[in-house]
Amino acid sequence: MVPCPVGRRTLIVATAGKTRAYSKSGYQMAVFQSLLPGGNHNDCRGCTILDCIWSFKNHTYYVLDVLAWNNQQLNDCETEFRFYWLKSKMEETSCLSNHASDNAYPFMSLEYYKSDTLTMMNVMSVESLFGCDGPKLDGLLFYHSQAHYIPGVTPLVGWLKPHMMPATLGVSVAPLYLQEDMEISKRRKCRKSGKHHTESQTESRLPDAHSCTEMETTDLHSVKEQGVEDEIHITRDIS
Repeated sequence: MVPCPVGRRTLIVATAGKTRAYSKSGYQMAVFQSLLPGGNHNDCRGCTILDCIWSFKNHTYYVLDVLAWNNQQLNDCETEFRFYWLKSKMEETSCLSNHASDNAYPFMSLEYYKSDTLTMMNVMSVESLFGCDGPKLDGLLFYHSQAHYIPGVTPLVGWLKPHMMPATLGVSVAPLYLQEDMEISKRRKCRKSGKHHTESQTESRLPDAHSCTEMETTDLHSVKEQGVEDEIHITRDIS
C-alpha cells in the first residue's frame, strides 16, 4: 500500500544531461537539471526513469515507482524488488531531497506499507502523512507484490480514496478524511444544482421556432472548447 499526495502524475526521464518531466499523455512539461543519474551536465551517460507525483503545493516530485535507474532497466522486475531498489538508491542519493542549483526540484520517496489491517489503521490515523506543510492525501495505491510495471489500467493495482477505506476494507480513518469527503460531496451537489439552474434559464430564453417569420432570424452560436495539442510523445505511458 502506497499513500499518494494530491498532485499530477508525471513521468521523469533523466538522460543525456537533462531531466525531463512528461504528463500522462506524453506532453513535455519541464526540462531541468537534477542529481538523478543521467539528469545533469556532469552525468550524461546514465538513464533514469521514475513514476512520480508532482506536488504544486511544495514544488516537489514524490517518487512512486522506478522503471530504470542509471541504465538498469527495472520495469520487468516484481513490485517488491522495485520498491526495495528505489528505497536503497534514494537513500544513497540523499541530496535529491534538497533544492540546489544542480537539483532544481526535490525528489522525495513515497513510503510503502504492508496491507494488513493493523498497519493500514495506524497509517490512516495520521492526518498529515506528508508533513504539516506538505500536500494532502489524495488516495492509496494497492500493488500486487509480484506484479511487473504495467502502463495503463491493470487489475494488479488498486486505488481507494481515504473515505472509502471503512466501507471497503473495514479500516477506520482519521475524522479529517471523512470530513473532506462530505465537503466534496456538498460542492458537487452545489455545482450540479447550479448547472441545472443555468440550463433552465437558457431554455426559457430560447425563442419559439413557430414565432419566427421569414424576416426574423435567430443566430444560435455553439462554443467549441479549444485545446493546445503537443506533438511530443513518449513510447511508454503511465497509469
